[in-house]
Amino acid sequence: ICVLGALLITTEYSTGVIRASLLAVPRRTPMLAAKAIVFAAVVLVLAEIVCFSSFFAGSAILHSRVPVSLSDPGVARAVIGTGLYLTVLGLLALAVGALIRHTAGAISTVIGVVLVLPILSGLLPGSWGAHINAYLPQQAGMLISHAHKQAGDLLSAWQGFGVLCIWTALLLAVGIYLLRRRDA
Repeated sequence: ICVLGALLITTEYSTGVIRASLLAVPRRTPMLAAKAIVFAAVVLVLAEIVCFSSFFAGSAILHSRVPVSLSDPGVARAVIGTGLYLTVLGLLALAVGALIRHTAGAISTVIGVVLVLPILSGLLPGSWGAHINAYLPQQAGMLISHAHKQAGDLLSAWQGFGVLCIWTALLLAVGIYLLRRRDA
């Protein structure tokens, strides 16, 4: 999803199609907003289908050992939340792509933020690492996919998802600002 989100905007820059897009829609904010809305709608539908299919397949396989249903506390939120998490993570990647405008750089940055930064923040001394780690986009957003709050979690599931949404909104706002200021 991260790679797809970054590719959505960076391929237009690498091929030069961004000029045609901006000729069709001279106001740049609606163009990026339309891309984000269409991308979010498609990813949300597909992610929810995958999440529910995975839940039902997994619960059918593991039913004899771990009985679980959607009516159990926190399970429906976790399944629906995972689709929401993937959608917002894709929008975060779209925002990074709009900022960097180069495919390799955008993908590397997003993957670094999602996979490498949490590991590096865990190496910080004392409780610094845990507090910084709790507010990183991927770590905070992933809390929505947990059915129950775990012992070391500093944020609740919805607070963590809110942190991810704030990161995404800020990066999209900066992406819109830069899209308006820079040449295609």
